[in-house]
Amino acid sequence: MKNSSINVRKQLKSRLKASRRKQSIWWPKLRKLKLSGIQITSKISGETIIVSDTPRVQDNLQSSWAPVYSFHPTDIAAAQRVLSVYKRRNGSLMKFANCTAPPAETFKIVITKAKHSQPGRDTLPYASYKALPDLSAEILHDAADCLSKQEVPDGVGYLHDFLTDFNEQNVCFSPKGSVEADGEAPTRTADKLRTIFLSNTDNKIIASAINQELIGPCLELTPANQRGFAPGGQFCLNIVVPDVFLWVFNCL
Repeated sequence: MKNSSINVRKQLKSRLKASRRKQSIWWPKLRKLKLSGIQITSKISGETIIVSDTPRVQDNLQSSWAPVYSFHPTDIAAAQRVLSVYKRRNGSLMKFANCTAPPAETFKIVITKAKHSQPGRDTLPYASYKALPDLSAEILHDAADCLSKQEVPDGVGYLHDFLTDFNEQNVCFSPKGSVEADGEAPTRTADKLRTIFLSNTDNKIIASAINQELIGPCLELTPANQRGFAPGGQFCLNIVVPDVFLWVFNCL
């Protein structure tokens, strides 16, 4: 009986350890998978192996995604031709001339209504701006006003370097889809990852405030049948509406 009791305790302890290992691969609230390794092809054997050490993971991600996000020259002449055609067809709908820079009050509204999310490289959350919404709004409004000026003010010769730092982001790689092994050790090849960029909160607040001024004119150009990525739009209707048409068609 004694040996049986010891075996039971060992089995329970082993199960608890296994449960903790499984639990550790999930982010808080069990909402996102935490990648445990990257699948790569061995240069020696040609077999698929899994690497989890930081240097090799970083090297593989960089070599796989650098071509996607590296600088690509733009054919300005071709872009101008396309925009000219678009302007001729939709010029009457363009009302951007009435857009103005967002006032400080808009920044305050954006700050107070912002939902908490992961900050960028400076690690400052929305809560740090919400603590002093009036002061934060004034500071970010002045910063946006400085950035919007066509001429660089005196003493801001470092503006190019500032914009480089201002737009620098952290990047997260989230696994796409689900596979059977996700319950133990989630792994993917680099091309089966979704990139998520995390900007600094001040950057997102300024962008959101400017968006408040642009959203009206942009919706004037947005087709009525575009329901995704548009305020008030319901993406699921892209499935419901065709389904209704099919039912009606089949009943004729």
